[in-house]
Amino acid sequence: MDCRLSVLVVSRTPSLLNRLLESFPSACSLPLADVEILCSWNGSIVDESFIHVPDGLLFRVVSRAPYHFAANVNSLVRLAQAESLLLVNDDVILDRGSVDSALAAMASQAQVALIGSHLRGLDGRLTHAGILFDCFASPFHYLESLVSADHTFVLRDEARVVAASGALMLIRRSALVQLRMNEAYRVCGEDVEFCLDVCEILGSKILYLPEFSGVHEAESTRSSMPGQGANSSDQVLLKARRKRFERRAGCKVLIDEWRLQRDVACVCVREGHKSLPGVALMAVTLLRSGLWISWRVVSSVLSRFARC
Repeated sequence: MDCRLSVLVVSRTPSLLNRLLESFPSACSLPLADVEILCSWNGSIVDESFIHVPDGLLFRVVSRAPYHFAANVNSLVRLAQAESLLLVNDDVILDRGSVDSALAAMASQAQVALIGSHLRGLDGRLTHAGILFDCFASPFHYLESLVSADHTFVLRDEARVVAASGALMLIRRSALVQLRMNEAYRVCGEDVEFCLDVCEILGSKILYLPEFSGVHEAESTRSSMPGQGANSSDQVLLKARRKRFERRAGCKVLIDEWRLQRDVACVCVREGHKSLPGVALMAVTLLRSGLWISWRVVSSVLSRFARC
C-alpha cells in the first residue's frame, strides 16, 4: 500500500485512543486511503477489544509489547510506509487542520526534519511550545502552565527550536530511520535526545509551528502506572547528551537557542511569573550560555587563522 502519512501511536487505554482517532479526520484533509495509523498496543487483549475505529480510517495494531516508548516507536517505524511520520500520544486531541499545517510546512522547507507542536491542557493553559535547557543541562517545557495557550508569544510565527515533545511531532521518515530512538531510556527523554541528534548529527532544523496544535492531558496514564514515572537514570543520560550537544552543535544553533531563552525570560519577568530564585536561575542560564557561545565563536575564529 502506498501512503502519504504514517501515524504512530503507543497506547494501552482504549478510551484515550478512541478520542484521538475521532479527532484525526478533522485534523487532516488527506484522503483516508493515503493515511495509515499504526499502533503499538501495551494493554490487555480485553481492553484492545474496546478500540473503536471511525469509518474509513486504516488503523492496525501491529505490535503488542510492554510499554517502552523508544522500543515501541522504533518497531512502528520499521513498519511505516510513508515518508512523513506523525508521532502522537494517545492522550492528545488534535485540533482541526493541525496536521495539514504541519504537512504543508514540512513540504515547503526541505531543511526541516521535524516539526514540534503547540499543546494545551484541558484548562486552556500552555503545556508545550518547545523545550529549553537550564544551566544544569536539565530540559524544561518553557512557559508550561505559566501562560494561556493563546498568549501572543507562543502564537508567534514559526520558530527554530532544538527540541520538542514527542507527544505530538511530525518527522521525516529518513531522519528517524537514520537515528532511531535511543532505547537506553527507560521511560522518558528519548524524544528530546532524538531532537538533539537531528540538529547536531543530521544538521537539520526543528521547527515550532503554533498551528500544529491540540489538547494534551500530560501524564494522564503514565504517572499512574508502576515503573513509568520519571527516573534518575534517564535524567543522567539526557544531561550527558545535552553537554555533548553544547560542545558539538553549530554556533548558529546555539545562538538561536540563546535568543529564545532570552525572549522566554523576558516574558516570564514581564508577566510576573518567576520568583526571585527562578529569575536568578534564568539569569545564570543566559550568562553561562552566552559565555559558552562566545568561547565557541572565538575558538572557531582562532582555529581558522591557525590553518591559514
